[in-house]
Amino acid sequence: MKKLIIFAILSISVLAACKKDPPSPAENTTNKLIGKWNLNSTGDAYPLGSPEVKTMYNNTSYDFKGNGVMILILNGSQPMEYSWKMLDATTLNYKDANGIIDNTFTVVSLTATDLTLSKSDFKNGSQGETRYYFAKVPAP
Repeated sequence: MKKLIIFAILSISVLAACKKDPPSPAENTTNKLIGKWNLNSTGDAYPLGSPEVKTMYNNTSYDFKGNGVMILILNGSQPMEYSWKMLDATTLNYKDANGIIDNTFTVVSLTATDLTLSKSDFKNGSQGETRYYFAKVPAP
């Protein structure tokens, strides 16, 4: 009986000691991104450092699924499917199945309700940045 009690205590101790590792920073960002986000506006700064010029958007959404699929609806068009993943805590990548579209963004800020992404690019021979401003769509 004494051996059984000691075995039970040791078993409980071992099970209690086996706790999950905390999620990585990339997993934290991934979990926060999951859901549907409406694109409200973009802001272009070309050349880099110049004042941001904002453009408003309607009917454009990005729906990040937990299974690595993202559904993009651009200006109310037909849904387009991409795969997505976090490369690290602040770098988001999505691409189509054919590898033609392959976009990488920096997560500038992410809260429960707001998301800002940025992408460096060239326009008219000048290096600059475009920022994408999103609002999370409440879950039904």
